[in-house]
Amino acid sequence: MLAWLHVTPRDKKGKLLRARAEGYKGKQPDPGPLGYLLEYLKEVGPAMVNGNFPAPVSWQEIQAWQELTGINLDAFEAQIIRELSCVYAEQYVKSEKIECPPPWVDAQADKTAISERVKRLFRS
Repeated sequence: MLAWLHVTPRDKKGKLLRARAEGYKGKQPDPGPLGYLLEYLKEVGPAMVNGNFPAPVSWQEIQAWQELTGINLDAFEAQIIRELSCVYAEQYVKSEKIECPPPWVDAQADKTAISERVKRLFRS
């Protein structure tokens, strides 16, 4: 979710476009009862830079964040933050393509709904 909004996609010729977060007004999914871990991920930093690509935060980064903030994570919380970072880094790379839909939208269902709306318009 965050990665898709953070990316400034490129068009097919490689030209940078406007950042998605600037113009996005749609709803985002509710993170549920573990939403606080998303906030922790934002504090840790959702990813590290590895050359030209984002990489998941390391266990050392998570440990250093805990020490600096005084927040002691349970093992499962640290694992979730690390997994969220892995997902963030992967989604960031995918989201650089302009045609990449938001990850919380079922792209096939969205295409089907649009197709149905267009068919109804032509029937009218």
